[in-house]
Amino acid sequence: MSARTLLRAGMTEDGRIRDHVFVRGAWRDSITYSILEQEWSPIAGLVIATDHGG
Repeated sequence: MSARTLLRAGMTEDGRIRDHVFVRGAWRDSITYSILEQEWSPIAGLVIATDHGG
């Protein structure tokens, strides 16, 4: 998924894991994204099952 798509969806770039994965002969960074529950707005009519570890 592209960074632009994640940012447009309201996610925030949290960090970069440098030289994390080896792809096609080169080490690549991985970027982590997140969104807090209170920042997220569900799509109308979409039902999401959540498991909060309970």
